[in-house]
Amino acid sequence: NVLNNLGDVALALEGFEEAQHFYQESLELHRQRQDLRGMGLALVNLGAVFERQGNVQEAKHLFFFFLETALDLADPYVENRAITRLAQLAFVTKQFEEAKNYYQQSFELASSMGNRAEAAHHARHLGQIALEKSDFAEAEIYLNQSLSLFRKLADRVHLSQVLGDLAY
Repeated sequence: NVLNNLGDVALALEGFEEAQHFYQESLELHRQRQDLRGMGLALVNLGAVFERQGNVQEAKHLFFFFLETALDLADPYVENRAITRLAQLAFVTKQFEEAKNYYQQSFELASSMGNRAEAAHHARHLGQIALEKSDFAEAEIYLNQSLSLFRKLADRVHLSQVLGDLAY
């Protein structure tokens, strides 16, 4: 886990090779321990390195592998993280229908786990996708849903961002 955290720091500092090295070491240790959850998290972080470097196909491959691991574990937290990564990747590559599908799955999963903060973020992303498609009625539904959840959480920062989306 320490290696994984070192990878996170290196990635934040855009030290891609160093981050990849730490994540691969973490993956190997988790593999030796037969820790599927740890392996999955190391894989998704490796995917993030590839994504940041513009290697979308390799990132997507690792995110799908991560999702398979999550489904094998029957761990909704890990499953939601995998689906969210796929959603984010689809969104940044402007694959809006694919992103919408993944964000809807993530929203439902986060809601079923009682994770209102994550559900609020997913609803906002769904609203942003609708804005990209100029479907303003749908955008308003999702953004109002996100707004309501952020209000309940008293999250003023994200609340103001959603208000900006609604104003748009």
